Amino acid sequence: MKHDIRRMQVRLHRNGLSQTAHDQGTFELYAGGLIVTGTNGRCVDVTAMVDYGGIPYLGTWNDVACG
Repeated sequence: MKHDIRRMQVRLHRNGLSQTAHDQGTFELYAGGLIVTGTNGRCVDVTAMVDYGGIPYLGTWNDVACG
């Protein structure tokens, strides 16, 4: 039985900023790359969501990359 990924969303947040970088849409394999600059002395948090076969999966990773 094949399950199609209907939606993917990735958000990046650089500590010290209120804005987030994000990419979202309907994808099968890869949501695309995101670039965060100005990370010297700051950390990046990642939040990702995938809707797989109608079931949403959410993951959050804090301080993934620290410059």
